[in-house]
Amino acid sequence: MRSRHRDPGVRPLIVLSHGNGGAAFQLAWLGTGLTRHGYIVVAVNHPGNNALEDYRVEGMSLWWLRAVDLSAVIDAMLVDRTFGSLIDPARIGAAGHSLGGYTVLAVAGGISNPELLQVFCRSPAADVSCRPPPPAAVMRRETLARLSADPDFRQRYSEAGKSYRDDRIRAVFAMAPGPGPVFAPDSLEKISLPVAIVAGSADEIIPTAAAAEAFARVIPHATLKIFPKAGHFIFLGTCTLAGSVFSRDTCRDPDGTDREAVHAETVKLAVGFFTTNLR
Repeated sequence: MRSRHRDPGVRPLIVLSHGNGGAAFQLAWLGTGLTRHGYIVVAVNHPGNNALEDYRVEGMSLWWLRAVDLSAVIDAMLVDRTFGSLIDPARIGAAGHSLGGYTVLAVAGGISNPELLQVFCRSPAADVSCRPPPPAAVMRRETLARLSADPDFRQRYSEAGKSYRDDRIRAVFAMAPGPGPVFAPDSLEKISLPVAIVAGSADEIIPTAAAAEAFARVIPHATLKIFPKAGHFIFLGTCTLAGSVFSRDTCRDPDGTDREAVHAETVKLAVGFFTTNLR
């Protein structure tokens, strides 16, 4: 039983996971929103799968090891000279976007089965998430080559079916999570911690029907918020003028949506969710 007399000097910790090939700074809007409400927040740049370094096959294909990254960051934060003594180890949560949403569901207990995703993508139900743009498509081909020629890589790939649940994480907040069919459904049914899911109805990268909505139906007591007309990238930071020119795909939102308004509502939802579930 938790003590009713919590040290007022300690705070909850939230770890953030970016999307496929993204970077920690893209979720700064959520991190700063949480810190304004008393949370300590740390964001991960997943090795081999972030925009600040060269992509690597391991980082782009062994997705389940992203959960290990979050656990490693928690380990480091709890012994950090500056922050360690300020963190309440009984109040740790995780939030992520896109493949980061997948990642937080993995640390919650979702177990990956890449074969399920391959079967889905070969079926008539296959959607746009099965047609990734470069460099993901190139990395997928390299993954197949490594699986044929590299026994060590093949062994690491076979560990997808392990549980990467981190019992220290007590609540997860997933934004536009996916891909959907990669999780074994029975593992999602066994998730016992609180899960909140938010997504856009016009998600052009990971359609909600096979991901966010499917997760919410299967995960016990999960909540789901769908933002009307919002696309996949609305959960990234607001773009500068230069960003709007050079990163038009990730900066352009569907007509009738307001990225900053969605951010404000998402922060409000995240704060309410973590405040309720990390007591």
